[in-house]
Amino acid sequence: MKSTISEKGQVTIPKRLRDRLGIRPGDELDFTEVDGRLMATKQVAEDPLERVYGAWSDQGWGFSSTEEFMAWARPHRFGTSEERDQVIDAGPRDAPS
Repeated sequence: MKSTISEKGQVTIPKRLRDRLGIRPGDELDFTEVDGRLMATKQVAEDPLERVYGAWSDQGWGFSSTEEFMAWARPHRFGTSEERDQVIDAGPRDAPS
């Protein structure tokens, strides 16, 4: 498959490749040069909650997955932000260890 570079340096990725690789409008590609070849790698969006889980496990919260956290969090629904802050400050008494 071929594509022509525009004056602006833009390239159209053939539809068959976009479909096969799951590349959608708005996706980010990282371009690198490997042995004289141009390589484009689709960037996988980071789950914003994963950063939170890492921070919580460092503080003894101990959740290892979204499902584990949600199983703990569902019964702790909060009416106000003050109620939420009180539970978070107290820590997860029934969280996995």
